[in-house]
Amino acid sequence: MIQLKAVYKTFNAMSRPVINDFHLTIRPQEFCVMIGANGSGKSTLFKLINQEIKPDSGEVNVLGDVYSVKQQVKEGAIGDMTVFENLALALMKYPKPLQYQRLRLTIIHLLENLDTDLVQYLDYPLRTLSGGQQQVIATLMGLYSNNPIVLLDEHTAALDPRMQRYLMQLTNKVIKRLNLTALMITHQVEDALQYGDRLLMIKEGRVALDIRGLQKKALTQKDVVGLYQLHTKTGRGEYEL
Repeated sequence: MIQLKAVYKTFNAMSRPVINDFHLTIRPQEFCVMIGANGSGKSTLFKLINQEIKPDSGEVNVLGDVYSVKQQVKEGAIGDMTVFENLALALMKYPKPLQYQRLRLTIIHLLENLDTDLVQYLDYPLRTLSGGQQQVIATLMGLYSNNPIVLLDEHTAALDPRMQRYLMQLTNKVIKRLNLTALMITHQVEDALQYGDRLLMIKEGRVALDIRGLQKKALTQKDVVGLYQLHTKTGRGEYEL
């Protein structure tokens, strides 16, 4: 469970709070998708949940360990290590030499079960794979890290449309299979509609919109864009998702 009560966070005493009287409860095994304009406070919220930073005031209560998957693969994986070594470290933080063979079989089964072609690259340094393949590995490291809570910070944003669709389908499949609690930031309207049990819209450091269940399933792309235009506007007089 994730719970934030009356949370404030300011980085400059002369500016307005980035997170402003923020209240939110995310239940165990809930998959929440978060949208909002750049600067609305989404990434700061993730850092508060992940305890990278502390709030100025209010409560941040997180029941369970958290793993963050980000756009930059190097923040969560090691390029000079092989695909197998990266995944082995994620599945078992301190693997012993005698456990490697068993881990190898587990990882091979995992990759084959997910219908990926990455088994053939198991002994390649991660940096030799394509950007999309590296992001798939970094995402799997987060999802299979044995942490019950996963934060996905625009983890598909740097990918081409084909790889982006593939990774989102894979992400959704694993989240449901492992019963994870997940919170995902996206700027893709299609993903906001298709994935997750709950849609959160953040504006000026607060929850401007919270839609879940059947109400979320009934939303169309036109609905999301309309709601976004109602709640969010850039300084240039344009709407931005």
